[in-house]
Amino acid sequence: MVFVVVLTSAWAAAAANNRACSSLTVQTDKDSYMVSDPVVITINFVALLPGCVEPMIAHDYVIMIQVFNSKNYVVGSFNRTTSGTIIITESWTAIASGDYSVNATAWFRLAGDDLMTKTLQTSKQIHVQDSAQSTMQGWIGAVIVILIASPVFWIFKRNKAKGRQTN
Repeated sequence: MVFVVVLTSAWAAAAANNRACSSLTVQTDKDSYMVSDPVVITINFVALLPGCVEPMIAHDYVIMIQVFNSKNYVVGSFNRTTSGTIIITESWTAIASGDYSVNATAWFRLAGDDLMTKTLQTSKQIHVQDSAQSTMQGWIGAVIVILIASPVFWIFKRNKAKGRQTN
């Protein structure tokens, strides 16, 4: 019994270093959001890539999704357990503007054991702005258009008036 535990623990540690046989990606539906917009998070975990083999030891993977704010506090968290490849879609909503990091981590876990070994980790950055920022940007854009359009309109009107005077 001790031999099996030592063998499986050694294999789990080796599996953690063998990152080439699994893959983990995190995507969001957009890179930038407004406060209260849902952020759709998609995780794609491939447990065993083609050409790889794993020993026949009962195990599973725990996929942890965590959203961190700019102060590195967890503001959203989801967990899924799988015995193989999985695509996970979750939705999270920011209640404050700022920069956020969406992190995904795959953990290898032997059956019947609480000990987990991190196998893969990846992240994606997103930006959330409040509606006041968006409104201000809209007003700035409108003012720029007016500042550019006014002289053009005045020149056009002046040239048109000069054309009537010469006829």
